Amino acid sequence: MSRASGRLALPVINFIVFATPTKSASPLRGLAGQGKRKRVAGEVTYQPTEADYIAAAKASFRAQIRGPRALRGWAIIAAALTGFAVYTAWRNPYWTEDPFGVVFLVIWGVFGPPLLAGISYLFVARRGQRRFRQQKTLRQPISWRWTSDGISYDRESAKGYQNWADLYGWAKRNATYLFFVNEQAALPLPERILSAEQIADLDKLLLMHVPRRR
Repeated sequence: MSRASGRLALPVINFIVFATPTKSASPLRGLAGQGKRKRVAGEVTYQPTEADYIAAAKASFRAQIRGPRALRGWAIIAAALTGFAVYTAWRNPYWTEDPFGVVFLVIWGVFGPPLLAGISYLFVARRGQRRFRQQKTLRQPISWRWTSDGISYDRESAKGYQNWADLYGWAKRNATYLFFVNEQAALPLPERILSAEQIADLDKLLLMHVPRRR
């Protein structure tokens, strides 16, 4: 079980969830101070910014709408509406005289879900900005450390550890690493705070041990 003293906020498709790590946390060396970074390969401490949080939320949202659950939902809606359109046409042999209803059902089934997802994406930044300003724990400095076995994080309100083998997957979008602990929840790490050596090391470990989500 985790030694977490709180919960870490994670941006996902419903924008924010809270997750508690499942592995015991290894003690870190402590925070290096507000806004300072440790340039040691495998370890970094940084001060999260509003831009980091919004970028992570957008990256996670994009990963979710491309995930299997979202694609299955899209396929089910498209099939259901197309089937209903075919049934309507079959029941009404004169539908060709006024085909708008049948055609609309097919078009909405195919293009409706991505349209709604696109509209939701437009509001991710605004919701992220509001949440970041309201929730003080999101502004706490956080330390990350990774080895050949896994990755750990430490902040004032939460700390935890994940073996690479226990991660559901990973992705890198919007210059943000996303470490998925399940299909929906992800731990975000901004690429901007890493050195080139750290990025190469982290990429190598992730490609070796964790499935990449496209």
